[in-house]
Amino acid sequence: MTSWFFSYGTSADPHHVATEIGPVEESVAATIADHRLTFANYRAEWGGGTSCIVPARGQDVIGVMHKVSSAQVELLSTADPTYILVDKTARTAAGEVGVKVLLPQTIGDFAPPADAYVGKIRAGLSAFYPIEQVDAHLKRALQRQSLFKSMVAQWANEADPKQEYNTLFRRLLPWRDMVRTPWGGAWATIDPGQASELYKHDEEEIAIVVAGEGELRVDSNTRPIRKGDVVYFEPYCEHVVTNTSGEALEVLFFWWGGRDGTMWAGRPV
Repeated sequence: MTSWFFSYGTSADPHHVATEIGPVEESVAATIADHRLTFANYRAEWGGGTSCIVPARGQDVIGVMHKVSSAQVELLSTADPTYILVDKTARTAAGEVGVKVLLPQTIGDFAPPADAYVGKIRAGLSAFYPIEQVDAHLKRALQRQSLFKSMVAQWANEADPKQEYNTLFRRLLPWRDMVRTPWGGAWATIDPGQASELYKHDEEEIAIVVAGEGELRVDSNTRPIRKGDVVYFEPYCEHVVTNTSGEALEVLFFWWGGRDGTMWAGRPV
């Protein structure tokens, strides 16, 4: 037996809810009428207030409903004793449907949430709604004109690049739990004498050389590259970047399209 679980917070993201109760069968955009999103009940583990919904005539809460099993409903109902599952009615493109909603048993005064927490909600909802709608929804709940209290940035000294494609690959976009984009981006560092992995893919891509010198092969065409060069790769072309200098070669890559289209915005990274 399955049920619909409506999430208005961090669990709007199917990948996030899967870490708590396992993969869900289906996820659909849905709203609950005559309610509004707010933040209350400070929790140290989240660094601020947490999301909840309260009655508000004439307002709507946007969210995502997940089709879950009876075992998953049981997990939701017992995971945190300060929360309770309640029954409500949600609206979808196909009509109204009964849903389970997880709410705090006690809702306190407004408590500003941490930026990282807001970012997780924004990332989850923006896979199902236009970003302009998501941002307006969150600003109303935050009771302010800006989403974040502090500067949103990826600081270089906190970066954690990984070895990918025979390069030191720092993934930039989509930005995990913060900013979804319909394209992917990364900063690759290639050591002297090394070359990136020979690769073909269905996305379009550009490469921007930001430091160093080297050589680029695109199919049968090869030529030197240096800082400031920008090269376009059409889908399925072979491309290899080789560092022919004695210093690190750094290249920014941005890719988009392909079979996934804008679903880059929905990928976990």
